[in-house]
Amino acid sequence: MVISEELVEKVIEDFFDFATLHLKENIINAFIPFGGLSEMPSHQFQTFAFDNELEELVDYLREFTLLLNQYKTNQRQRSRILLQMYCRVIENDFQYIVIYNVLRLLNNLNPDWEFKTTKKGKTIYCESPTLKIDEIATLCKSTKLEIGKVLKNLLKADVRNSFYHSQYTISPDGTFGNTRFYSPTSNIKPAKKVFKLSEIESLYNNVETFFNTFFKRFFAERKIFRNGKSYSLFDGRNIFWKSDRWRIYK
Repeated sequence: MVISEELVEKVIEDFFDFATLHLKENIINAFIPFGGLSEMPSHQFQTFAFDNELEELVDYLREFTLLLNQYKTNQRQRSRILLQMYCRVIENDFQYIVIYNVLRLLNNLNPDWEFKTTKKGKTIYCESPTLKIDEIATLCKSTKLEIGKVLKNLLKADVRNSFYHSQYTISPDGTFGNTRFYSPTSNIKPAKKVFKLSEIESLYNNVETFFNTFFKRFFAERKIFRNGKSYSLFDGRNIFWKSDRWRIYK
């Protein structure tokens, strides 16, 4: 699959169009983090953690974009900054957990804010982007939605791992090359990979488009429910927006 910004936008719009058509009001179960979180006290029904994390990430990207603009001719520095921004976006949990829970609802499963899957009868927590995206791709199979395939193409695990573990080099022309394939500290030896600056720029532009398009549509869909009406949750409780927060009651 050849990824472009136009394709990314279309896949996201198709995802929300399909989900809202088939789930209708039930989609709110995938929008609001509530209940079932084992680490939270039973009386605390809803958390704004994801929203707060997202606010920080938006500010982070804004500041790094300003920094990037200062290095229009320094290709090595541009590559370094773009890789940092790419890794931060691809690591963000919020988009994955929303997609995961929407797909679970479409597969007649309850939402799960702990992001788990079952492998060979064992429960596995999807901690890494790779595991999250793999589960999303699996849940897409029954719906024919393309969002799982797009995410698989956007995630370059070797780039992420090499960059985060400082097992890479960047040439003066901005070319990124992983060194994990011969590093004595790497348990898994990946193939040697090289990405030109133009490829890195394209990769980041695509994930940025995914990020911006996804959350623009997400917040527009979620805002619809902030109308003072009460909506049913999957566990029998009800939810409504009052003042500045979601209220949940039996």
